[in-house]
Amino acid sequence: MERHASLRQSGQVKLTMLHVGEHLWALGRRSLPMHPVQKEYRNLSKLTDSYEFADADGNKCKKKQAQLGKGAYGVTYRMRHKIDHQLFAVKVVNLDDARELGVDLDDLQRESQALTRMCHKNIIRYFCTCKYEREVEDEMVSEYCMVMELASGGELFDLLTSQPGDRFSEPFAADLMAQMLSAVHYIHSRGVVHRDLKLENFLLEGPIQLPPTAAAAAASA
Repeated sequence: MERHASLRQSGQVKLTMLHVGEHLWALGRRSLPMHPVQKEYRNLSKLTDSYEFADADGNKCKKKQAQLGKGAYGVTYRMRHKIDHQLFAVKVVNLDDARELGVDLDDLQRESQALTRMCHKNIIRYFCTCKYEREVEDEMVSEYCMVMELASGGELFDLLTSQPGDRFSEPFAADLMAQMLSAVHYIHSRGVVHRDLKLENFLLEGPIQLPPTAAAAAASA
């Protein structure tokens, strides 16, 4: 019981749901729980009126210092709300790059609308979006932003590979699996298939300090 309590006190495991793609078609035939509808900002200045770039300590910083990660057609930044200083992850998608990979604006809008209606303790929440154009080197670039819950503890994959033998103890792993399967069951019950389930897409709500007994058991097994 102590091992289970340690994980839950340190933070939840969160499944990130970006780009689950065409499997969202089933949502149209199922009822979703009603939660506050997302806010859609019409231009970048409106978004930056409410949010600003933040570093790991939550302090205001330059854009480059706030970068969390970069993908094929998007960059994710850490940002904080200007009033209450709550931290968020904001994914900025270059629409031209996305189209080259077969993802258009309609796909992103349909997906973000569906994901903002997901509400589960083990799934990253999505709050609002922003579509805008800005000038970059004399060219207009179209971008689409998604503001979502920040999971500051990193990837579950990194936590696993930091352990001796790349293993958790059985009780610790069982607790993790219970949270992961709860998230997957939730999205399946709403007609959504994730398509990319892997440890890298399970994020930690906050830093997890493994109990010494768990690490020792993994090392000696």
